[in-house]
Formats: sequence, structure tokens, C-alpha cells
Amino acid sequence: MRKFISAWLIFVCSCTIPSKKEERIITFSEVMKLDIGKSSEAEVIATFGMPNDRIDDSDYFTLEYTDPKTGFLLLSVNFFREPRLVQAFLWIPRQEDKEFGLEGAKAVYGAAQFKLFRDEPASHSVSETYSLIDDQAGVTIRFNGIRNTVEAIARFEGGSRKPSSGHKEVTSQSSRRNN
Repeated sequence: MRKFISAWLIFVCSCTIPSKKEERIITFSEVMKLDIGKSSEAEVIATFGMPNDRIDDSDYFTLEYTDPKTGFLLLSVNFFREPRLVQAFLWIPRQEDKEFGLEGAKAVYGAAQFKLFRDEPASHSVSETYSLIDDQAGVTIRFNGIRNTVEAIARFEGGSRKPSSGHKEVTSQSSRRNN
């Protein structure tokens, strides 16, 4: 009888012990619903679940979500410390996402007035990395010009913001590859 009760307890406990947390796949269409300056930390967690990592800074904090298949960073959401509202987000498209291709990413922001910037390469390296930036709409698409793939899409509060010093605007007189 004791063996039966022990076996029964082991069976019941093994059935009730939660298994590894099922991680859901985050989609870009869900991410696009984040409202810069309005969506709260609680809303983000309710939508995407608990983050894989949290990075704290004095003025802001970041929630990071990784792709459950690869373990690579997929979504990074920045918040002001107070109030705890979304300041910006960074989406890194997966190969199977339509936004992984430049035309697919641009299609999401059909009305955007992008300016093309070439990212300055580090010394002794060749870079074909570009950024399409529309400061008024608050969007940056960073892409690899050789593979024509999107490396990241960033959303931030629109307004007049200057690109970092590592960007050189590509003018209509110059071609992408000859800059």
C-alpha cells in the first residue's frame, strides 16, 4: 500500500508541476500597436509577457524580448523612468518576417518621407549599412545594402531629431554604392 501511495503522489505531483513556460511568438503587427508616449509598462507586459531581460539606467529602463527559437534579441522597449511610458522600441525582424526585406519594411510606413543615410564604417572595414530615417514620423529602418535585408526597425517620438554623427546623408547626386 505504501508503494501505491508513493507512486500515486509522484504521478499527481508530476502532473501538477508546471512545465517550462511556453514562450509565444511576438509579431511586428503586435509591436506596431505600441503607442509612443502613451503605452505603459503594464500594457507591454500584458501584451508580450514577462521580458527575458530588464536593463535599468538612471533616467530610463529597457525590457528585452528574445526569439524563443533562436534566443536572439527580437524586441527592445525603452521606457522613461517616470512616467513609465514607452519612449521608443527596436524591432529586429526574423528572416521569415515580411519586414526582413526592405520593401516589406518600407510598406509598413507608406506615408513616411525617408531620408537615406549611410552608416560610416569603422576603420579598416567596408560597410554597406544604411538607415532610412523619417524624424517627423519617428521611424528608422536600418538595412544592409549588399543583402538588401533589414537589420532593425526603430520607432521613437517624432520631431526634429538629428541622426548620430556616424551617419552621412546620401544625396540625390551621389549613388548608394559610391559614397
